[in-house]
Amino acid sequence: MRGIFITGTDTNVGKTYVTNLIARQLRAEQKRIGIYKPVCSGAEISPTGNLIWPDVESHFQALEGQFERERICPQIFKTAAAPPVAARLEEQTVDAELLQAGFDWWTSQVDLLLVEGVGGFLCPLTESLSIADFAIQLNLPLVIVAPLGLGTLNQTLLTIEAIRHRGLNPAGIVLNQHIASENNVVEASNPSELAARTDVRILACVQFGQVDVLRDPLTQCTIEWEGLAKISSD
Repeated sequence: MRGIFITGTDTNVGKTYVTNLIARQLRAEQKRIGIYKPVCSGAEISPTGNLIWPDVESHFQALEGQFERERICPQIFKTAAAPPVAARLEEQTVDAELLQAGFDWWTSQVDLLLVEGVGGFLCPLTESLSIADFAIQLNLPLVIVAPLGLGTLNQTLLTIEAIRHRGLNPAGIVLNQHIASENNVVEASNPSELAARTDVRILACVQFGQVDVLRDPLTQCTIEWEGLAKISSD
């Protein structure tokens, strides 16, 4: 099974949104695609009064209901906090063995799996493991989702450095305008400034509310995600 690990420079930068755009593109190309988010913390109340986890619901919809929510995300917590903190507050623990087992289930189900991380690259995942540790365990190429705006140069370059320090491959960057903004000078400069400071490819620049498919900013062609993916090291 081939896969791509989608990580972020921080929480709430659009990892779920970008993951869903990739999934929808690949499904439109008739590819067998899955999405796996090992842990999700932060529930909301639906209009019907039920608890829902928005990231999980979003992935469920992107996959058109083909896979059960429990396969997309086998561990959920109500509190909006780092997973081990949320688990502790709810007198539970994050099941470290289930992290890998949940990933392995997808092997016979899809040809390419999109793995979405939690928070930023160094976010705690269990009491002893971080997202970075889980990424090492899977050894998949990483796509970094970074916000368009002030501060993204530092955050993105630090994330690239942390990824490479662990012997992993940063396969590309998606710059995402995750909130409406009028800071056009800074946002317009982000792609060129990053390109001058790193050799990691900028895969796409997403303007707020204006994208239904990710495209290369230079060629305007859709991205060949299968070419970026690789076989998990298990």
